Amino acid sequence: RFPREDSRLLFHDDFHALDRSKWNVEQSMYGGGNWEFQTYFDHPSNVYVKDGLLYLQVGLFEDLPPMRTVPGLEQEFPALDVMTGNCTPYPTCATYVVPNCTEARFKGCERTANLSDHDILNPLTSGRINSKHKMDFKYGRAEIRARVPAGDWLWPAIWMLPTDNFYGEWPASGEIDIMEGRGNDRSYKLDGVPGGRDYFGATLHFGQIEDYLDGWVIADGWINAHAEKHAGNFTDFSEDFYTYGIVWDEDIMYTYVIDPDGVERIVLDMRDGYQNGFYYPPLGMAGLPGWMHNPYRNRPLNAPFDQRFHFVLNLAVGGQSGNLGYWSDSPWGECEPPKCHKVAAFWDARDQWLPTWNMDTSKGIAPALVVDWVKVWT
Repeated sequence: RFPREDSRLLFHDDFHALDRSKWNVEQSMYGGGNWEFQTYFDHPSNVYVKDGLLYLQVGLFEDLPPMRTVPGLEQEFPALDVMTGNCTPYPTCATYVVPNCTEARFKGCERTANLSDHDILNPLTSGRINSKHKMDFKYGRAEIRARVPAGDWLWPAIWMLPTDNFYGEWPASGEIDIMEGRGNDRSYKLDGVPGGRDYFGATLHFGQIEDYLDGWVIADGWINAHAEKHAGNFTDFSEDFYTYGIVWDEDIMYTYVIDPDGVERIVLDMRDGYQNGFYYPPLGMAGLPGWMHNPYRNRPLNAPFDQRFHFVLNLAVGGQSGNLGYWSDSPWGECEPPKCHKVAAFWDARDQWLPTWNMDTSKGIAPALVVDWVKVWT
């Protein structure tokens, strides 16, 4: 389906430049419900194009130039002092407001470091772009040729989000993860299962979010729509460019990877269709718990994946889940507030993870998600 023919090519960006008519560059401390450890910046050190390649590159917050923290404050402070709260007048000096912030949720636009409580700002910078309202599509074949970074606790992702949230807030309106990886080496295990950069995963998120007993409860059926792929004959996915793809229409969906030698391998396989849809088993989570309503009632079988989606490309770092969810055996995993703060525990362990990034800040070299091109056929 959706053959790779020029006449059917809906979208193509080969990154001879950063085309802002196609991409939005995000600026925010927002790390989703994961509360990741980076701040996204629209800055040439984090998002740039070089030799026909897009770089979404990680950096250290402490390497930023002296900054004015809040609007109207004339005094400048070293970035490290702002990050740790080791400055005066406090708290003004340690209250960082992201310039031209694009996402305010989860304290994405403004946070204050607390020196006495050892609660610091996100210690990393990085890049994230999306195509919302610039390249939205429903059904087709999409491919992204990219090289993922190497380095502990790096989290590169190529994914898609719903443009209109037709079925409500996440996860009800869906999420399509074409590629999520970890930068840790081949020895890393997630709860005892191999999960380093010689693997990547593809996942669908869907389900319900309910206001129950004065609190929000989320039922996400991702565990029923998740698959992983090993690098096979190759060492790991950071050593070369791979093409990550998806075929998606009203009847089927599958993701795949094309190896450097041209071999295409299926990852998440729904070529037999959507079975009973995304509320009832085997894909859905009906009855868990039974009082949750069906957001896809009287909708097509592939709901919520019957709406427009757009691309998100980003490089995240870590996340507050620690030893739950995407990470295990992390240096911040056992840390629990108010006894300690996870982002500070992560930063305190930088002598362990930073050497694995092979950074050379004097030459501007740092780990990056590197993208060669993005194509969509319909």
